Amino acid sequence: MSKRIATYLFFLSLLVLGAGFAVKKYSVVKVTYVEIIGSDKLTAADIPVTVGDNLLNVEMKGILNSVMKHNFIATASVRPDYYGKITVTVTEKSPVGYVYLNQLYGITKRCELLPAGLNDQGLQLPIIRGVNVKSPVCFSIIDDAALRSAITFIETVKTRYPRSYDTLSEIVIENGELKLIIEPGSI
Repeated sequence: MSKRIATYLFFLSLLVLGAGFAVKKYSVVKVTYVEIIGSDKLTAADIPVTVGDNLLNVEMKGILNSVMKHNFIATASVRPDYYGKITVTVTEKSPVGYVYLNQLYGITKRCELLPAGLNDQGLQLPIIRGVNVKSPVCFSIIDDAALRSAITFIETVKTRYPRSYDTLSEIVIENGELKLIIEPGSI
């Protein structure tokens, strides 16, 4: 009796193995649609998958890596639904204020320089003056304690005192101190 069960289990495992190979080799579930949520700059051409590919052969980690190569992406996730749709959800980097070096840049919570027009949603963001950077480069991080303090101040005022945040126009960094210019409207 145990020999018969062993034989059945052997053939059952071969059947499962063959079915798994067939599903992987032949397109059982094809990619029908790639949905991008959270970005108007990212397009389907930036995703390394085409409609009609076997969904089971698509490397989700590869899609995630190709999306994260874009400088303007802060976070991303990829999720297949096994009905043929791949959903790519991204969060783009957005400025908390502006800094004028040799031109106007956006600045993120991480002290990263952004092009001024990137994710500018028409908000009146404060300008931070007095930052000294010799050669600014977009998407580079500025290591400056006073700038970090200014950004921390902006974030604190924004969350705790939103009415005061609306009137914050500029923050001037002088001799390691922050000076505030309060007036409606910044740019």
